[in-house]
Amino acid sequence: MTLPIDTIETFTVRLPTRTDFRWNGLERPLGEVFVVRVGSGTLVGYGETVPLPDWGGPSGAPFGETPSIDELVIHELVAPQVLGQDAERLGPLLARAASGVIGYPYALGALDVALHDLLARSRGIPVYELLGGLRRSAIPIAHMIGLMATDAAEREAAQALEEGCRAFQIKGGQDVERDVDLVARLRALAGPGVSLRLDANCGYGPWKRGLDAVRRLTDAGVDLVEQPASTVDGLRRITERSSVTIVADELCWSPADALALAADRSADALSVYVAKAGGLAPAAAITRIAAAAGMSHDLNGSLEAGIGNAASLHVAAASGAELLPCVVPINGPAHDLPSAIFGRYFTDDVVASAFELVDGAVVLGDEPGLGIDVDEEKLERLAVAHRTTRAEARDLEVNL
Repeated sequence: MTLPIDTIETFTVRLPTRTDFRWNGLERPLGEVFVVRVGSGTLVGYGETVPLPDWGGPSGAPFGETPSIDELVIHELVAPQVLGQDAERLGPLLARAASGVIGYPYALGALDVALHDLLARSRGIPVYELLGGLRRSAIPIAHMIGLMATDAAEREAAQALEEGCRAFQIKGGQDVERDVDLVARLRALAGPGVSLRLDANCGYGPWKRGLDAVRRLTDAGVDLVEQPASTVDGLRRITERSSVTIVADELCWSPADALALAADRSADALSVYVAKAGGLAPAAAITRIAAAAGMSHDLNGSLEAGIGNAASLHVAAASGAELLPCVVPINGPAHDLPSAIFGRYFTDDVVASAFELVDGAVVLGDEPGLGIDVDEEKLERLAVAHRTTRAEARDLEVNL
C-alpha cells in the first residue's frame, strides 16, 4: 500500500483571543496560526504552528518566522520535494522535505505534524503510536498568567483554580520586584499543592542577577524557574546554585541542544515545543534524551489552536520521561467550551469539539491521527490567506 501526497494546502488563520496575552520579548499579538493540510486521495492530515518573527532564541538562530514566510517556504521550496512521494515511508519523506530548505523549523514542523496525522489516520491508529506508544493518557496542564497587573493576575488565577487548575506558568522577567510579589500572592492564594513556575524569558540579565532573582522567588514559594539566564553558561551557574527546578526553553530547540544541556547539566528540565524542534519526530527525540538523562520536561508552545495543541499532547502521551505540567491551551469551539478561564486563550477554534478536561488534565482517547475533527468550513472562513499546490500527474508516479 502506498500513500502518495497529491495536495499541500496552507492556511493563515486568525482566532479571536479571550484577552491580550503578553510575555517578555513578545511584540506581536497572538491568535494567528499557520495550518498545513496534506492530501492523499480522499485522506487528509493536518498540522499547525504559531510562527513568530521575534522568537528565535537568544543567539538569533534559528531565526524568527511569520505565516507569510512559512507559506513561501512550504509551497516554493518544500512542496517540490514532497508532492508525489509516499507518506508510508515517513522517515525518508521527512528527510526529503528538510532537504528543500535549511532552517525554518516552524514551517517544517507544521508539515511534519500533517504527515504524521495523515499516516496515522490511514492506519487507523493514534499519532502517539507512531512516536513509541502510549505512556500516559492524562496530560496535566499549567495555566499561563501573562504579563498583566498583579490584581488582574490574582483574579485570573482564582478563576482558573475554581475550574480545577493545579499548576501555573507566570510570565515575568521584566521586573523582579513584581515577579516576587506576584509569586508570593499566588502561593498564598493557591496553597501548597499547586505548582508555580516563573518564566523569565531570559529577562533577568547577567547570571548573578538571575541567581539572586531565583533565590528571592524560591523564598516567595516558586517551584520552578524557566530560563532565568540567556546563555548556557549562565543557566548552568544558576542551576548549580539553586534549590528549585531550573527549566531551559530558549536554549533548547533541537535534539542537539537538548543533548548538550543534558551532558553539561545546564538545566534540570527541558521545555519542549513541537514547532521549535521542527516537528513531532525531533520533539519526541528530545523527550527520549530527557528520559535517558533523568531530566523532566513539559510540552510548551506559543498558544496553538487545537491542531497544534493536539500534536503537543501526543508527544507528551508517548514520552517516557517525567512530565511537568504542560503550558498548552485547552481548546474548543465557541459552542463547546471546556472551561471559561483555565487554559482558555481563544474564544473559538477550528476543531469541531472540545478537548476533554478532567482534574486539571487533558485526557486523550484512541481516535485515529491527532484525535481531532477539523471544522473545514470554519477553517476556510477564518483564514486570511490560503494557498494550494497540487502534484502533476508525473509527480504521482514518483516513488521514494
